[in-house]
Amino acid sequence: MITFNELKKNLKRDFRDFPEYKVALLGDTSTQFLNQAIIGYGYEEKIRFDIFEAEYNQIEAEILSSDSQLYDYKPDFIIIFESSEKMKEEFYTLNETEKSCFAANKIQRIKNLWNNVNAKLNCVIICFNFSEENDLLFGNYSNKVHHSFIFQIRKLNCYLMEESINYKNVFINDICTIQNRYGRDFIFDPKLFITAKLIHTFDALPY
Repeated sequence: MITFNELKKNLKRDFRDFPEYKVALLGDTSTQFLNQAIIGYGYEEKIRFDIFEAEYNQIEAEILSSDSQLYDYKPDFIIIFESSEKMKEEFYTLNETEKSCFAANKIQRIKNLWNNVNAKLNCVIICFNFSEENDLLFGNYSNKVHHSFIFQIRKLNCYLMEESINYKNVFINDICTIQNRYGRDFIFDPKLFITAKLIHTFDALPY
């Protein structure tokens, strides 16, 4: 597998003869290294990616505002990257009833984002699913507790699969499979999240 450092070296290569695609990158955490990985991987596939990287944590602002930079840019692809870590921070501010409805409310919000994009643009939407974190409060019993975080995040991932079937232009980037194959520590380093708000490790970015 190509490494992130190798992808970074590709940034200095000549892309001029490659076909160009416009990509909008929207995330609730830092996306600067993901941006570099996408451009660098483009060289491997003989594609020149022109990327609009939205400001930090401005997903709603870009998609819900009809005069945003996103719609001026008119991308061929939109990547929506939201993290389990940010969702967990929100989840633990809720009461028990709200926690039990967390996944259902989130999928409605996500569908609203998709619908707003589709009303204004003809493009492909790539949506990351959510890596699964253990709920230490309940341990393994969390699988039987509706208001546990792991129960809700797994439910949300199932909703993403089910709802994406109804959108021909929506595709799910399955970060969960990478986690299951290589382990949680491979894709997430708490030090990077605390210091740089970076979710994926440098080893995971090429995936």
